[in-house]
Amino acid sequence: MSKDMIKSMKQTLMCCAQGQMGHLESVDAKELGEVIDMIKDLEEAMYYCVIVEAMEKGEQEG
Repeated sequence: MSKDMIKSMKQTLMCCAQGQMGHLESVDAKELGEVIDMIKDLEEAMYYCVIVEAMEKGEQEG
């Protein structure tokens, strides 16, 4: 999975979460919590993608 794809998925989920936050009277807290967990997981995946890219770049330069 590419970094851009992860970024796009994270942005989509963040938009959904922000949309729900505008209607707190009808928010499903469990569902919103799951969306936030997915956002955190995607952020972690992005972190590891950056590390792998840096390691691959280091191998190519070395």
